[in-house]
Amino acid sequence: MTIPLTVIKRRLVLLLLFSLIFSITLIGRLFWLQFVRGDELKQRAHDQWTKDVMVEPVRGTLYDRNANPLAVSATVDTVVASVPDIGDIEKTAEMLAPALDMDKAKLVETLKKAKEGNKASIYIKRKITEEESKAVRELNLKGIYFTKETKRFYPERNLASHLLGFTGIDSQGLDGVELYYDKYLRGTPGRIVSETDALSRKLPFGVDKYIPPEDGFDLVLTIDKVIQHIAERELEKVLAKYEAKRGIIIVMDPRNGEILALAAKPDYDPNEFNKYSPKDWRNPAISDSYEPGSTFKIVTISAALEEGVIGEHEHFHCDGFIYVNGVSIKCP
Repeated sequence: MTIPLTVIKRRLVLLLLFSLIFSITLIGRLFWLQFVRGDELKQRAHDQWTKDVMVEPVRGTLYDRNANPLAVSATVDTVVASVPDIGDIEKTAEMLAPALDMDKAKLVETLKKAKEGNKASIYIKRKITEEESKAVRELNLKGIYFTKETKRFYPERNLASHLLGFTGIDSQGLDGVELYYDKYLRGTPGRIVSETDALSRKLPFGVDKYIPPEDGFDLVLTIDKVIQHIAERELEKVLAKYEAKRGIIIVMDPRNGEILALAAKPDYDPNEFNKYSPKDWRNPAISDSYEPGSTFKIVTISAALEEGVIGEHEHFHCDGFIYVNGVSIKCP
């Protein structure tokens, strides 16, 4: 039985039509992947076989007017877990938690989640103390390693704490001068780009690319450390004498307006700022309203001279007083 020519032609047309549709679909899909989503997919592929490790810049140092350091950055240890290398999570957490003053249950949960998520490494505790570092090293636990980071230290502790402020775990300014000038102090991070396998493990013969960090700028303040010490010492004496809750002393150079000291009590230690209440961080010298006192006499006298009410060489004698809330206030 022979197939009619019309049927053959119809089948050929259908075959060509399906081939055309398939070709258009394939070309459209290739166009979509190559040109529309090309950059996105290229980045995803790059992320799968490379790993970026941030290289932290050194934060700029804060100095007083005589080049005495008030805030410095020091190199400290950070504890890192290589998750695939940890055998017994429970035992590791049991030994590690006391050394780092951490909760064992939370540490176990963190390690298990990392293992279930196929993570290559995680931070255990960042920027630890020398005592914690020594304790962890003595344990010599499998899969527990150290990396170096920088941590902010304030060698004068409470001195000018309201003025200086403090930084966070990532060395970012959170308060005071540290916050206000953060964009100059923090610097620009660098990177190490490494070729890795599917588990984010570095390839033995992979190529590394190193982009160095740019350290932050140093900053010299108008504060004089000696004058600041004296101001804070005298302020403590006055508070104790009059049983006052708080007090402020500001010392200014009248020739140019430079602030030589800015003392406020009670204060805090910026090395351990998280042990204090947020209200203790506030700088009352610039955030609270208070009477200007005798310093405002300059404004009064200036206005009187300008209006011609008094003469330049005129003298006054005042021996009067008024009572305010039962307290006698005399002319100074």
